[in-house]
Amino acid sequence: MFSKLALLLIISVFNTIPAITMEKVVNFIKQDEQETQYIQYWLQQPVIERLREVTRLRYNYYKWLNKSFPEKIEKVVSRRPL
Repeated sequence: MFSKLALLLIISVFNTIPAITMEKVVNFIKQDEQETQYIQYWLQQPVIERLREVTRLRYNYYKWLNKSFPEKIEKVVSRRPL
């Protein structure tokens, strides 16, 4: 694998990298506000991004449910007021 010299070099490089500290932040919001924020976010996204996300979610769901993605999916279009 690695020689002792290479390992010492790797260790010395990692020891010179400064440690990064992150401040923990917690935001408490009501569920209704969160849903409103989600809707506003997705309405601001371009149509292609929204379709890409729906396709990704659909693909993941079918892979989880059936262990495979179907060849054909019936086209269903319905609208509901937001």
